[in-house]
Amino acid sequence: MTVSPATPPAPRLTDAIPGLRYHDAPAAIAWLVDVLGAEARHVYPGPNGTVAHAELWFGGGCVMLGSVKDDGLPPRPGHGSIYLVVGTPDLVDALHARAAAAGARVVRPLHDTEYGSHDFGCADPEGNVWHVGTYAVRPNWRPQPLRATRAQAGRHGRRAFSFPSIAAATARASGAASASASAGGVGEPPIGASACTTEGTPRRAS
Repeated sequence: MTVSPATPPAPRLTDAIPGLRYHDAPAAIAWLVDVLGAEARHVYPGPNGTVAHAELWFGGGCVMLGSVKDDGLPPRPGHGSIYLVVGTPDLVDALHARAAAAGARVVRPLHDTEYGSHDFGCADPEGNVWHVGTYAVRPNWRPQPLRATRAQAGRHGRRAFSFPSIAAATARASGAASASASAGGVGEPPIGASACTTEGTPRRAS
């Protein structure tokens, strides 16, 4: 396995970095590079053939990993779940074919979600699940508001799981952005920036 290049590329930054641990971290890195197209930017060896720390990049997103340690801390090998966002359905299909050819266990077959994403899921050799998809939202898709069951309403209050609609959330956000702009604030995010509604579903900022 190749360790970090002598002249590392310019650094990339991401705001949230998940971490994984493996019994055989070198083999896991090789699998992620060969099957899911990861870029092993930094791999720092540990004692006895282990990996002390590694950074694997998937486009603009990073996953840190290393060999399991006897420190009682999570994550335990085989208990991770990562979602990789790729640009096109064709690329999702190509990665699915690559995973199948490598003998990966497909935990979710290729499918189109109700909101418009093209996805599949597979497990790496130690059981961590990697979901791959476009994470794209179909125009005019609207989720159904989540309603509390009678038991949940009794425990948490009737409004515990009642969420506003996308239209209402967007209207409030637009009003807040306008007020912020009038007061000299930042205002709305730039065109193309990723945003999230109160339902937890992604949308593109306008």
